[in-house]
Amino acid sequence: LLRKQLSQKEQELSEVKKALGITPLTELKQSMQHGFDVVGHKWKEVTDTDTYKKIDETLTTWKTKVQDSGAYQKTKSTLSEGGKKASDALSSAGTKIKDNETVKSIGEKTTAAFKRTGTYIKEKGTVLKTKVWASTDAAPSNGETVVHDEPTQSN
Repeated sequence: LLRKQLSQKEQELSEVKKALGITPLTELKQSMQHGFDVVGHKWKEVTDTDTYKKIDETLTTWKTKVQDSGAYQKTKSTLSEGGKKASDALSSAGTKIKDNETVKSIGEKTTAAFKRTGTYIKEKGTVLKTKVWASTDAAPSNGETVVHDEPTQSN
């Protein structure tokens, strides 16, 4: 009896939500916003505590001391300089490879070979296509009708 009443109440609630235009997506958005509000409020409570403020101050002081130290500055400078040198070396190597006569020669030969191959295939394809179209002028032996997409060539 209680299950039946609960089911009826859930059905009524569903109909009311539908009438009000409340979709599952709307409910999810509202629920998530509520969760964010609660977390934001709790985070504010945490950041307002004396313990948090002392830890934040200590970490900020340590960060400043580390960044102001000679070792940190030297390491930062060395890494920056090394990065620039590596970048310059790679750029220079790339230019040397690109400008190398052997590499250029290989590129030219490869390009020419591909062009010749493409021309050969195109020519052979045209010859083959012409032969196929020419051979279809005769009626098929099995009685089927031949439909040509291109006009047949007479020899």
